[in-house]
Amino acid sequence: MSKFETHITFGIIVAIIYIVALLRGGDVGTDVSFKVMFALFTIPLFAIVCDIDQPSSKARTLFLSGGFIAIIILSLLNQRGLVIAVSILYVLLLLATKHRGKTHSIAFGVFISIPFIFYDLGYAVAAFGSYLTHYLLDRTTKNNKFPY
Repeated sequence: MSKFETHITFGIIVAIIYIVALLRGGDVGTDVSFKVMFALFTIPLFAIVCDIDQPSSKARTLFLSGGFIAIIILSLLNQRGLVIAVSILYVLLLLATKHRGKTHSIAFGVFISIPFIFYDLGYAVAAFGSYLTHYLLDRTTKNNKFPY
C-alpha cells in the first residue's frame, strides 16, 4: 500500500500528461485555460478516490469538503456537465463501503470516470488513468516500498 503523497504525485503526473496532450492537440479555444486549471486541481484527486471508503482518510475529508465547494463554484461558472459529474461522484462518496471494498476495483474506476465523458473524453481517460495509478500502486508496493 502506498502513501497518500505517492498517490497524489502519480495523479499530478497523469494530469500533466493530459494537459500536454490537450495543448499539443491544438485545443486553443477560450475554454483551454479553464480545462488546464480544472485538470491540474482535479485529476490528481482521482488517484486518491479509492480511499474515500475509509472514514478517517485524507481522501474522504478532501472529497466531502471540496466536492460541495466544487459543485457551487462550477454552478457559478455555468459548467453544467461538470456539475452533474461532480454531483454523481459526491453521492458515490457518501455511499462508499468498507475499506478496500468496491472502491478498490477497476469497475469503480470506470464508473466514476464515465460521467466526465460528457465534459471531455480526454479528461475522462486521464481521470481513469489517475485512478488506475492508485489501484496499481496498491498492488505493486508492500509497506510503502516497491517489491524490487
